Amino acid sequence: MRKCKFKVVDKSRGSCIVNVNSSFYIKYPPGKNVYARKDSLGIMVFNTRETAEAFIDIHSFNRYGINNSKNWKIKRVIPIGKGKTPEYISKSARTKDIKELVNLMKKNIKGGNLRNNMFFKLCTPIGNTICYPGVHVVD
Repeated sequence: MRKCKFKVVDKSRGSCIVNVNSSFYIKYPPGKNVYARKDSLGIMVFNTRETAEAFIDIHSFNRYGINNSKNWKIKRVIPIGKGKTPEYISKSARTKDIKELVNLMKKNIKGGNLRNNMFFKLCTPIGNTICYPGVHVVD
């Protein structure tokens, strides 16, 4: 059996960064297998609880400067499929932005070209960040 990883979710057990109305928003019910959309980078998880906590500390402020960390929880998941470490993640989680970012990454537009495009609000993911095609939600 694969080792548990850690997933940050919102208070509704859904994607913590993505808007609930987005087609990229995913719910993570306990005991279920959950899969990412094929046109996404995958389901982002962390190797350690400490890294998940650090992600919350860094990314829980919304665009208005309001801290949402009290609304986020860390859940254990078991990865499904082969994981990939993303070169960048986007702080902007609008559906349109995610689709465009994934399209550019698939075309191998690298480094500076993506990084300099402020439209995506890119940042380098913290260590121990991995994206999987799916996860089994433990709790």
